[in-house]
Amino acid sequence: GIFDTLEAANKEKSKGFTAYVLAEDDVEVLKNANKKLDELLQHFWIENHIAGTIVLSDILATVHDQGRWMQGLSATIGKHFENSTLGQLKRIPGAAYDSQEVAVKVVPCFEGTRSTLLANVGRWMSGPVSDGHSPPLYVLDGIAGIGKSTVAITVAQRAAGINSLGATFFFSRDQDDRKKSLGFVHTIAFQLACYDASYGQAIAAAINKQPDALDKVLAQQFSLLVAEPLHPLLEKRATPLVLVFDALDECVEPDASALLKLIISSVSQLPNTKVFLTTRPELGLRRNYMGTKDAHIFHLQEIEDLIVEKDISLYVDYCLSPLKLQEALGDLYDSKWEPAQEAKDKLIKMSGKLFIFASTAIKFILDTCQLDPEGQLNHLLTLQSSSNNPLSELDDLYSCILQSAKPSKNAEMWLGRYNKIVGAILVLQTPLPASILGKLLNETEIILKATLGNLHSVLAPLSEESTVTYKVHHKSFPDYITGPSCLPEFQIVEKKQHLELAKCCLEVMNKQLGFNICQVPVPSDDQYKDLDDLLKEGMTVDHVSKELQYAIFYWANHLSKLEGIDSKLIPLLDEFSKEHLVHWLEALACIKQLDVAHTALRDTLAMLFYKATPIG
Repeated sequence: GIFDTLEAANKEKSKGFTAYVLAEDDVEVLKNANKKLDELLQHFWIENHIAGTIVLSDILATVHDQGRWMQGLSATIGKHFENSTLGQLKRIPGAAYDSQEVAVKVVPCFEGTRSTLLANVGRWMSGPVSDGHSPPLYVLDGIAGIGKSTVAITVAQRAAGINSLGATFFFSRDQDDRKKSLGFVHTIAFQLACYDASYGQAIAAAINKQPDALDKVLAQQFSLLVAEPLHPLLEKRATPLVLVFDALDECVEPDASALLKLIISSVSQLPNTKVFLTTRPELGLRRNYMGTKDAHIFHLQEIEDLIVEKDISLYVDYCLSPLKLQEALGDLYDSKWEPAQEAKDKLIKMSGKLFIFASTAIKFILDTCQLDPEGQLNHLLTLQSSSNNPLSELDDLYSCILQSAKPSKNAEMWLGRYNKIVGAILVLQTPLPASILGKLLNETEIILKATLGNLHSVLAPLSEESTVTYKVHHKSFPDYITGPSCLPEFQIVEKKQHLELAKCCLEVMNKQLGFNICQVPVPSDDQYKDLDDLLKEGMTVDHVSKELQYAIFYWANHLSKLEGIDSKLIPLLDEFSKEHLVHWLEALACIKQLDVAHTALRDTLAMLFYKATPIG
């Protein structure tokens, strides 16, 4: 060791200063120093070994952390690209069963009602597809107002409750994007991607593999975006996946028939999948689903009268209970009044099998504009059915509501406003708040609300923040006021309403459109830039009023519904084409809807060439 080395050196150096320093007396001191030094070096080696181990451990942990970080980053990037891919799906958010659009119009079954039907659907929903008693398609058909949508949303809620609900689509004739087949497959694919992450990965991979699948015809879209990517995953399911489609009859033709054929074929393409479908028994649709062997078909109107009567009785008793009367009418409710059982029984009988009759009647009785539940109920009980048609009672109810809404003074003025405002609400391509609708129709919001004040039982006013939007409570109401059984003074002719809205749209556009409507600062030597550049410089939708947004988007749609050219349209179209065509394109670009231009111009030119016969 060190001591031996030092002793050898001493023997070599026995003279001079070194010999003096290394005198014999100092050897013991050196031995102790040597021992101490060895101990220090030993400690140094151990501590550095431990420190080195710790450092290496830290480095290794850091490497592992970096690896996990890289994996996380890779997963995040992958998720970003997956979401970016799924973002290409042009879904329709309002079509989902739990969307706000559906919630304001459709409510689930009242507790205790439809219990036998829902129990049967529940057994069908949970039974294996291979079971001969549980076919993959369940069709619930029935006449208007009998409660099909109410059952559909209840089925959807229960399927969601057991994590079996894959996707839903609730059609609606008063929503432009929900009465066509255009976004159906994209919406179903998007909802399925949200339902299960592995489904989303498979659908995103399918889009990346074949991007043009997004624009294929309906059947190919479904095959490429849904059936093929999900087939192996669905085969592994232990319980059936449930899809719910409501009110197919509210989809326009030929889209409805094409969708029904797709739905029927889908049950054979998707293993372990069940489809619940509701529709009115329209002849063209009925021929298709009645002939399929993979469907269970239930006619809702065939439920026994006593069962339906009991269900409606539960609903009426609850709604006209003192508690609900107090809630509906507040301090204005006279707690001494309560409807007699005889009166309620008669109302229940009048409802027949139509839940919509009972629902609308309750709204009429509890109308806060009238504040006379006893008088409203007595008024209803005087109705006399004119035929054996199950819908005649409902027609009589609507007639009663309209006659009650018409004021005794200035009736003609009110009827003119009713025709203009209610007619517009019926044919609007998308609902508008009262304030915006008033500006489009050139009517004040006060007049609009006053005209509709006594029609809340059929036109539901929906409050959102500071504005109110009126929507048709049930599709049987527009059926009545546009049909032959409506009293002539209340009858709405849809084509005339499309004409009026086309004129209103053109008037708004001719008044509000202009050069550089978005007020983007543009250099004089470069007046026209790329759209992306303009958007960056402040070209936003805020510069285009809400009524103008509706007008530039839908004017041609209303125009295409006409049978000929009205003489009042010609000067409006002439001004628009000469003064504002380019401004219209600029406004469309501003709201990022420039692709509408091609269809609008094509349809308008077709109408001008092929429907050139004047109608006014």
